[in-house]
Amino acid sequence: MNTGSSPSSRRLEPPACGGPPQSSRFSIGTPAVKVRVFAVWEPMLATDIGAPTSLVLQRLKDSRARQFWDPRHTLAKRLAADVHPPQPKQHCCEQEAVLWDLAAVYPPGAVWAGQIPAAAFFDGPVVKVQVGLEAALVGR
Repeated sequence: MNTGSSPSSRRLEPPACGGPPQSSRFSIGTPAVKVRVFAVWEPMLATDIGAPTSLVLQRLKDSRARQFWDPRHTLAKRLAADVHPPQPKQHCCEQEAVLWDLAAVYPPGAVWAGQIPAAAFFDGPVVKVQVGLEAALVGR
């Protein structure tokens, strides 16, 4: 998404790459669910001093997933700015006007042009909304 003013701030960068404990993996649902997943990592905590390592990236190990590093919160700020009905209001996940630790599901055929389309599912934190997220993926 190109929303910044300089070339380095206009693109989301694939993160640098080091396997997590099995208990911290996140599931995107069964492989039969036709879905494209974009995971965007951003620095939000004092310990987030750089792009996630391959150890962290393996928490979302699925061939349908693409993971990006967004050090300037470009996408999170745009998502917050473009929230509009009928999109559900998230129950958490905002810090200093930056959305984070949030999952969103967009309906098939949604077009990201001008304004980001309304999501059918928009909530977090990700570890606490997995049941609702998977239901949204199956029901879309």
